[in-house]
Amino acid sequence: MTDTIMIGWPRKTGLIERFIETKTASIISRTSKAVYICHFEHSLVGHKKIVLVIPPLGELEPGFEIWLPKINTLAKELSTNIFCYCNQTTQMAVQEYFRHRKHKCGFSFSDEYNLPDMHLLQKYVTSEDMLIYVAARRSSVSYDNCMEDIQERLDRQFQKNSKIIIYPRTHHIDSKFSEYSDINSETLNQGFERVQKIGRELGNLLKRDHHKS
Repeated sequence: MTDTIMIGWPRKTGLIERFIETKTASIISRTSKAVYICHFEHSLVGHKKIVLVIPPLGELEPGFEIWLPKINTLAKELSTNIFCYCNQTTQMAVQEYFRHRKHKCGFSFSDEYNLPDMHLLQKYVTSEDMLIYVAARRSSVSYDNCMEDIQERLDRQFQKNSKIIIYPRTHHIDSKFSEYSDINSETLNQGFERVQKIGRELGNLLKRDHHKS
C-alpha cells in the first residue's frame, strides 16, 4: 500500500470544488499518510528550479526522511536545482541527512528566513519555478499558525507558479481513513486538467521508495 496520496489543488469556483476542498481537509486531518496537493502551471520539465519551503522543526517530523529524498529525486529527474528556504537548524539537518548517507547535497539555501513572510519568500521565486511548501497538521511539532490558510496565501502570492503542498506522513493510526475508501485521486482531481495530465507521471515518481536508496 502506498504511503502517498496525491490530489488536485482545490478551487473555490463552484459547489463541486468546495466539496472537494472539504474532503481534502478531512483527509489531511484523518490520515497519517503523506498528502501532496498539486497545481501545475507548466510541464514538469519546464521549471527553472524547485523552491522548497521547510518550516522550523520540520526536520523533527517522522516524515522528514521520506519526503526529502523524494524531492531530491524529483529534481534529478527534471535536471533542475533545489533552493531551500529554511532556517539554519533545518539547513544543517538537511545537509546531515545526505552526509550520513554519503550522498552529495546539491541544495542551495536562503540567507534570510521568516516562514509567515510571503513577501520575503517572493524574493527567491520566479514565475518559472516550482514551489514546494512543506506544511504540517495541527498536532505536529512543526505546525505554525500561518499554515492555516496556506493554500489561499500561495494562490494570492504565487499565481503563476506550479505549487505542491506536502503534509508529511505522521505516526498516527489511520483509524478513520477507511471512511474515505470511495475517494481516490481521480475523483478528487476532477476539474483539474493539468493535474490529471501531469499527476500520473509525478505520482509514479513520488510514490517510489527512495528511503531505501
